[in-house]
This record gives sequence, C-alpha cells and structure tokens, in this order.
Amino acid sequence: MTAMAKLRRMYKDSMKDTVANSKRYYESHKEKCGIAARKWDAENKEKRVEITRNWQSRNKDKVIEMRKIYRLNNKDKVNAWNQNRRARLFGAIGIHTGEEWKELKESYNYMCAYCGNKFTELSEDHIIPLSSNGTNYIDNVVPACKLCNSKKSYKPLLLFMFQEVQI
Repeated sequence: MTAMAKLRRMYKDSMKDTVANSKRYYESHKEKCGIAARKWDAENKEKRVEITRNWQSRNKDKVIEMRKIYRLNNKDKVNAWNQNRRARLFGAIGIHTGEEWKELKESYNYMCAYCGNKFTELSEDHIIPLSSNGTNYIDNVVPACKLCNSKKSYKPLLLFMFQEVQI
C-alpha cells in the first residue's frame, strides 16, 4: 500500500469517527443543538436559503418525495394554503388555517352542508362566493361534497337552495 493510499484510509477512518462522535453528541444534547441551530439560522437567513436551495437542487428526487409525503400527511394544511392562495388571486380578504378547516369539518360531523351525506373527502365552499366579493374567513366557508360544490358553483347560497328545492 502506498503512502498516499494509507493517508486516504486514515482520513476516511477519521471521518467515520468524527461523524459517529457528532451523532452521539447531538443525541445527548438535542435541545442545546436545536437552540444553537435556530440562532445560527436567524443570524444567517441568506446563507440558510442558499444552503437549502443548493441541497434541493442536488436532491430533486428526494425533495419531490418529501413534498408528496408532506401533502399526504397534511391534507388540511395544504388545502387551506391552496384556498388562501386562490382567495388572494380573487382579491378576497381573510385567511383560515388548516386547523380551522379540520375543526369545521368535525363540527359538521364530516357531512356535506347541503345534502347532509357523510363523506371522507369534503371540499371548501364559500357561502358568499369569492367571485361575489365573499371573504375567505372560516365563517364564510362550509364543507360540501364535490357534487354539491359543483352544482352551487359561483351562485349565492339562497339562489342555490331555491334551485335545489325546485328540482
């Protein structure tokens, strides 16, 4: 074995020890490490963004998979984020959280506000549509099945209910 090969091997072994020691230290000092990391992040926001973007560009497949898993595990949060974004595009005032949406569905016992049937998947329906200057606050939102939400479309609640009674 050449001298250079020996040095490479020693360096590799040394790195393994360093990584193992770092992991052990982190495990026994999680809170302290977390505080230090948050402090560094706060003081180095631009650097943190750069590091994150570089990691994401090198690990595109991991990022896609992580986002997919997040969306599956946080449907209410993602739904609220999408609805809030849609409302901003309409110029509507107000936002609501995924937690508020989840609580609203629970208060309706996961039933459609219009037909009364129980569903696992409910969509947000704005009582006063965003297109008619309705707000995006949770008190203007009701859970609706996809069929009822599609039927109501952009109609005001009273017009929709009158048309449903006529049918």
